Amino acid sequence: MAAFSIGIMADSLRLPFAQSLKKCRELGADGVQLYAVDGEMSPEAQTPETIALKRRLLADNGLEVSALCGDLGGYGLARAEENPGKYHSVRPAGQERERNFSLEAGDILTGMAKADSRICAVTAAMAAGTGLEGFRGAIPERFFDVGIAEEHALTFSAGLAADGMRPFFAVYSSFLQRGYDNLIHDIALQKLPVTVLVDRAGLSFGDGPTHHGIFDVPFLLGIPQFRIFTPSCFDSLKRAMESARTADSPVAIRYPDSGDIPEVNNLFTPYDTVRTDFQPDNPPENLIITYGRSVRTALEAERLLSGKAGCGIVLLESLKPCRPVADGIMRFI
Repeated sequence: MAAFSIGIMADSLRLPFAQSLKKCRELGADGVQLYAVDGEMSPEAQTPETIALKRRLLADNGLEVSALCGDLGGYGLARAEENPGKYHSVRPAGQERERNFSLEAGDILTGMAKADSRICAVTAAMAAGTGLEGFRGAIPERFFDVGIAEEHALTFSAGLAADGMRPFFAVYSSFLQRGYDNLIHDIALQKLPVTVLVDRAGLSFGDGPTHHGIFDVPFLLGIPQFRIFTPSCFDSLKRAMESARTADSPVAIRYPDSGDIPEVNNLFTPYDTVRTDFQPDNPPENLIITYGRSVRTALEAERLLSGKAGCGIVLLESLKPCRPVADGIMRFI
């Protein structure tokens, strides 16, 4: 049986989540997502196979299936078919999406592009997910959607850069893996000023294991010429993108699917490659070294250790070039 994504009416869920998930998989639905959706299945989704699966679900578990998805997310639910971007990643009912790094990066890039005619945006069929819908509407002549072809997007960006443009390619970390060869041969070896906005860096809680961005740091660290920024807050993100605009080599800026951490600027020393939440000339005995969104966990750990051990945080806003990062850390060790 083909893999299905099943939308289940929230008020029809009779079993605990884990049991429901297990039973749905046993019935042949390889991919299962539980959504608070309503509405009837469209005629196109009423195939013998989907109808049989729906009946078995109803008979065995009392679950009302309102939509069955084939190759396209939302297939069978009219409003999802009409607005696929909105329903590509659905959150539980009543849980609003916070303003995340993706939307902030898109707005920053749009503002930069209005002031610099060389800047263009590239996406691989993920304009909404990477926050580029605003750019598309404001500057359509410099917006390029190449479809689900990350490898081509990178080589295309290299061509734009070679012709004097400043391309910013926004892509999920896990999808960037597809273009590893292009990063090396088409961008890095030619030292072209392509900026890769690495979205969904780190664990992606809403999208699951296929979207966990946990490999980009290891493979980008090994590619010559690339600079790697790891902004911890929106202010750091803007600074990194401004640096990328004037860089003479490729840049990767990685950020998570989460909101701002504004307290960073109040707790840490002014923006730099290496920042601390203690006076640099008086480092504590114990240090937590971190970067990006992990600063939240570091701050919580520091709070728990408060009064038990002298502790401070070293926050890295950049990982590469490695020498200034290493030199900055060694000042406190």
